Amino acid sequence: VISLIIPVYNQEKWIGRCLRSLIDQSIDRVKYELIVVNDGSSDNTKAMLDSVVDHRVKVIHQENKGLTKSLNTALTQSNGEYIARQDADDISLYNRFETQIEQLLENKDVRAIGSSTYLTNQYGIVNELYHYPQNYKQIQSAMPHYNPFVHGSMLIERRALESVNGYDEEFRFVQDYELWSRMYKTFEMVNVKRPLYVRFR
Repeated sequence: VISLIIPVYNQEKWIGRCLRSLIDQSIDRVKYELIVVNDGSSDNTKAMLDSVVDHRVKVIHQENKGLTKSLNTALTQSNGEYIARQDADDISLYNRFETQIEQLLENKDVRAIGSSTYLTNQYGIVNELYHYPQNYKQIQSAMPHYNPFVHGSMLIERRALESVNGYDEEFRFVQDYELWSRMYKTFEMVNVKRPLYVRFR
């Protein structure tokens, strides 16, 4: 049902924690897979990924191509009805996908959903909470001014993502904001008020 796409580059310190937060999700009644693209890491990331023993984790090793191309590589290898994102140095709360899927099933008009987000200090201690625009109307108002979503917190309907041709590889940076700028004009996008994601400094 869900394909999680996770590009990673030189994240030996964090990738284990990242994957644990995804493998231990509470949504055990829904099948999901983890597509991890090792984008030419030069540290111990490759060995760490190769040591993972879980049938849901699929690892792709490639030469360094950058984040945007790695995202599209993961998409081509995914099978899920929904596409989820996470950055390799962040974590998801245990109930992230259960909460997001419930919201999508309750409102069939919503095609993409993010969440509020915790932020840590440099020591890994959570000390900030960011709330983003929640309903579609608020997001429509915000989009021309700033990115109203945390990329790593997103769960997106695959058909909606494919209908706008995925990530534009001309954008090496802000590829998520560029993608939302195409999606939000056609598809309803929202954020869950409850924080379901943790970004680490």
